[in-house]
Amino acid sequence: MDLDENVEELKLMGFTNEEEVRNALKSTDSDINSAISMLMCSTNNERPKTTDNNQQSSLIVDLSDGGLQSNFVILQPSPLPDELEHAPVVGHDLHSEFSSAEFSRLQSRAYIDQWDIPCLRSQSLGKCILGLIHEFRSHGLKVVETNSDIREFVTVCLLDCVTKLMTSQAVFNWDRETLEGVHNMLELSVRLVCEYLTVFREAVWKECKPCEESDVNSSSQGAANKPDGLGFKTGSGVPKCLTQFAWELLRMLGLIFDCEANYHQLCRDRSGNTGTYSDPFNDWTALIQSKLGREWPVFAETLPSPRNFYLVNLINCFGVYGGFRLLHWLGTQSWANITLIASLLSPMANCAEYLTAYTLQRHCGVVLMQRVLWRLSNLNEDDFKDRESRIFDVITSLRVLTYRLSDLGIAYSLLPFLNSTDSSNEFQSPRQPDWESFPLTEVVPSWDNVSATFFIAQVDKLHCTLLLSALSPPHGSAGASFNGRMLALRNLVEQLEVAKITLDSETHQTRMDGERASGGFRRRPVAQLSSATLLASENAAFLVRRGKRRAIRFEFLMNWFREKEVILKSMHNLDNTAYMSTLGQLFRLLGERITSADLTTVWHRTTTQPGVAVDNILTLLTDVASTRFTQPQMNHLLYLVEASWINLNRQAHMHSSSHKRKEPTAHVVMYSTDEPSHVRHGRARLLNMVGRIGTLTKEGWKFDLCAELLWDLAHGTFSRVNRVTSNRESGTGSKDCANTAATERDQLMVMAEKYQHPEPIEAALAQQLVVLREFRCPSNEQRLRSMRWLSSAVENVSSNLLTYFMLAYIKSLLELILKNFVGRAKRDNLNELIRTHDLITQVVASLLRYEQWAVQSHGDMLNADSLDMLGFRHSDVIKRHFELLHYLLRNAELSLNAERAKALWENLIGHPRVGAFDREQCFTWFTASLSYLEPETQTMLFTKLVLKSNPVLFRSFAGFECFKALFEKVNLHEGRMRQVTKTWHVEKPDLIGLDFLWDLYLALPSLDASLDGGHIRTATDDAPITNGTNVNPPTSSGGNSEGKTSNTTNGSTNHAGNISSSPSVAEPNAVKLARQLLLDVHWGQLAPRLRRYPETCYRRFFDACRCRLESNWAIGRGLTPKRGVHSALAETGQLLAALIVGPGPAGRAKHCNQTAARLALRRLLGLVYAYIQTVEVCGCFKSFNFTPSVPSLLTRDFILNSCSRDFIKIHYE
Repeated sequence: MDLDENVEELKLMGFTNEEEVRNALKSTDSDINSAISMLMCSTNNERPKTTDNNQQSSLIVDLSDGGLQSNFVILQPSPLPDELEHAPVVGHDLHSEFSSAEFSRLQSRAYIDQWDIPCLRSQSLGKCILGLIHEFRSHGLKVVETNSDIREFVTVCLLDCVTKLMTSQAVFNWDRETLEGVHNMLELSVRLVCEYLTVFREAVWKECKPCEESDVNSSSQGAANKPDGLGFKTGSGVPKCLTQFAWELLRMLGLIFDCEANYHQLCRDRSGNTGTYSDPFNDWTALIQSKLGREWPVFAETLPSPRNFYLVNLINCFGVYGGFRLLHWLGTQSWANITLIASLLSPMANCAEYLTAYTLQRHCGVVLMQRVLWRLSNLNEDDFKDRESRIFDVITSLRVLTYRLSDLGIAYSLLPFLNSTDSSNEFQSPRQPDWESFPLTEVVPSWDNVSATFFIAQVDKLHCTLLLSALSPPHGSAGASFNGRMLALRNLVEQLEVAKITLDSETHQTRMDGERASGGFRRRPVAQLSSATLLASENAAFLVRRGKRRAIRFEFLMNWFREKEVILKSMHNLDNTAYMSTLGQLFRLLGERITSADLTTVWHRTTTQPGVAVDNILTLLTDVASTRFTQPQMNHLLYLVEASWINLNRQAHMHSSSHKRKEPTAHVVMYSTDEPSHVRHGRARLLNMVGRIGTLTKEGWKFDLCAELLWDLAHGTFSRVNRVTSNRESGTGSKDCANTAATERDQLMVMAEKYQHPEPIEAALAQQLVVLREFRCPSNEQRLRSMRWLSSAVENVSSNLLTYFMLAYIKSLLELILKNFVGRAKRDNLNELIRTHDLITQVVASLLRYEQWAVQSHGDMLNADSLDMLGFRHSDVIKRHFELLHYLLRNAELSLNAERAKALWENLIGHPRVGAFDREQCFTWFTASLSYLEPETQTMLFTKLVLKSNPVLFRSFAGFECFKALFEKVNLHEGRMRQVTKTWHVEKPDLIGLDFLWDLYLALPSLDASLDGGHIRTATDDAPITNGTNVNPPTSSGGNSEGKTSNTTNGSTNHAGNISSSPSVAEPNAVKLARQLLLDVHWGQLAPRLRRYPETCYRRFFDACRCRLESNWAIGRGLTPKRGVHSALAETGQLLAALIVGPGPAGRAKHCNQTAARLALRRLLGLVYAYIQTVEVCGCFKSFNFTPSVPSLLTRDFILNSCSRDFIKIHYE
């Protein structure tokens, strides 16, 4: 609204003088609330006009610095009239001494849980106060030192009693008479303070009188050289009695004058005493007017609301007993320190709204404020060193009193001490007055030149200057102390809290008014408000206005923050926990007003600070970002994180490059320990900060930004940095500059952006999982967010991007998504996820794709310790694929279809160039996951893949276990076996794969001679196992265990280098298991139906043995058992092989076949022996008659006699 509208609004409120209204609005910059306060004060408090020529004289002073010319009058302070000093007071009996008995009685009633402090003047508290006043008048200040009870009463007990009477919650339960009795006790306390200050002044005068007499002789000589600085008038020193000053009494006085205390809040609407209380009541306002006339000004007056009659009466009591004159004297002494000045100003600031112009001009106020302005402009380093320093309490009290002077229209009295111009960036300090020739000043008002807000602005500017001086002193001055910084920072936090609360309330009220005016709210019928409600609302507005006046104006404070770079200058003592805690409060209060430049400044401090300070800075940013940051601030912070991550990449890359130059011939593998320790620690700090922001925040968009950043860091994509860099390049003026910038970026950042290392990738993904798990949101929302990242992870797997990490990431995400489901619900939801994202297909395809890459990259050198592109072991990659596949099939209760099972078998088992570990791992997985294969799939694998494979593929223990599991499952499914409890029985003797089992038993390597007939020498460390190219003598197991063992069925030589695997010393049980399985299927696990015909069973077993014995015996002696087409072709093939490769290799291959045949003979004979023992244990031989051919074979024991290395002879005994 404009000025005319404000004038009309104020006239409607009852202010009829239009000229005064306009002047008030001009002086307050059209602030209606301040104008109302000023008009009300000018109506209630007419500034006294003194006409006595003996009390005033005029002097013209030119204020050239401010461009103003004003008249000011030097006024001599006038004492109180004699009539007022000797006015009769009711109820103050000062003839009795201080009684220790009454003091003990008071303590017994005050220091208990259910305390009961007496409020009659004739009781213990009243008697103690009146007795102490008598002691002060009789003996002076020394009674505090000589009497311990008096000292305890003054310093402890009295303050405790007044505190309970003023601030306790019990106040709201007291009746009117009790409240008046409390007022009487407060009145006695006020008089006690005045009496104490009087005797203290007399003690100071007595102490300083000898010093003044000694200085008379040298005064004329020192006048010519009198300095203008701080040292003037301080040569007298501090009086000794100040060290014994009762600070508790001034603290008590400030509490008594505090209109926000519970007692005054309860009595705020009273306009007089009850008139029924037993103790007489002293109305000090009526007393002054009865003695001096109704036109004589009083020290304090009630407001329209809240009236606070009791408070005003206490203030007038204090003035009648000369309290304001004593404060004026004490505050203008040259030895008065900051603590004393703060204690003097605090009572006046607490009741400033009730003080009259007469009090502030003639007794205490203006001169004391002038003294404070001079003192604050001449602070030194020692003033900030004290932890209990009250510098900022002083400036706060000064601001409150300045507001009061503005309300009364007498703020111009401070003009000689404030400079209206500011030619430099620094605050112009107030000028030092001459206190001897300038005791009291009153400047003639000038409404047209200076507004009321000018004085407040100058005080705010002084306050900000003190804050900045404490936080970061100017160059060349003494260094700031830690206590000074803490004081300034805490006061800055307090100022921001009050200013922000006031601004928020004003903004809310303005918005509500605007919406009502625009019709945004439906008008409701206005309820009739009671008088109590109106008084309460007026009191609330009064308290809000008081709080506003104690703080620096918010916009002024924000402009000062930007202009003076306060955040930068407050970044000290970053390793101190208390300081960082307070700094965190400051940042939280600033919130969205923290600029990008401020964030960059704070972030750059992490590069120059020790580890503890860096952790504190990141913790500070974490707390503020998670609760206060807006989206632009959040984006800039994450940009700084990306830039720091790139810088760490560059440092790690440079370290890796230097290591490669030192060892150019070595194959440098990037393990996690390759990165320098400071790089790893820096990454951990960044990830921890981003993770904590994501978990502590309650806003979803902040969580999304943190999760996206962690994903980008893991993938090495830096969108924010690239966007800022491209904007800078596009903003360059010429193409040369752009090319130069691009070249620098290529040189410094491209390699850093492309740098990848397993440890930070895994750490970033793990941190993102923590954020997803700990972010506080509804479970459905958490599930949706996790499914989003599951889709991204599946895309990475299909694109072959960070597959190793994505496999574990997918498993963790699935567990997170399904954590709230159990039983069938969990299975169904997992099925839905697998079907939606085609997880099984993606995992199998990824495994096959990786296996193909590994075979192509490593070739015949592929083994478990081979490394992938990121430095992970080949075995770990294979295991991670199989673990995820097994997890999906097991928890979803799904089956792997035949096509994918066949692909896995052909690529990881049947491929001729596949590594031994891959084959073993695949065997293990198939053995453990057969229950997740359909019976048809199992049959297909067994019949079309296993039985058509070379038995040498299953020579390992894992291979045989896989074959055994498939053998049992398929025959059970086909009905050739039957499950009986925990075992199985053979129902049909023609089992599927039985011939393959015989061949596999004969082809299995072994290191245990006891399993092969008892005559094979075992391999030792001195005789290691060798491959097929270096064949050991037949008696050694070296050539038999590694490789070119022939298939005894067809006698062909297999490819040892590609499809064989080295048996482990820890795997000798495969032969034993195979032998036991043959015994079980031929006798041990036969169904009872088949055991009824044992002759058939024996004949079937021995026929199979005889066929294999004959063929291997012939091969072992180098003979051909039967002449025919096949033998002729075999001899022709051997001849061609000898012609092509030469007689040496062909001979060695022939010798290898003979060695394998001898091993097969031993195993067959051992199997026969074991079978006979098994059957004999059952006692079946005695009850059966055999045909002639069978007994001729069984009635004699076969004995293997190794007569020489060249032949094996089988004979009968």
